[in-house]
Amino acid sequence: MLGVYGGPAFQTIYSNGDVVSFAMAVFEARPLAGTPRPDGDETLEVGYFAPGEVPDNVQPWVRPVLADAFADRTRPHFAPPTWRPPG
Repeated sequence: MLGVYGGPAFQTIYSNGDVVSFAMAVFEARPLAGTPRPDGDETLEVGYFAPGEVPDNVQPWVRPVLADAFADRTRPHFAPPTWRPPG
């Protein structure tokens, strides 16, 4: 388990105005065999990147996840919730 992510930093606004918020459980993995390849539909390119090689055009919410992936953490990332219901 790399971490659990969510909150305002994990929100996306689509071109039609729809707003979505992500809550993600992210797991670490290692390739065992084969070559990664795009599906041609949702994924146009795939690859492995060192920290300084991550493309500039990744979604903003990807960066904090990658920072944890590149760090040598001994515990999963978890930020306690900051939102509280009104009243």
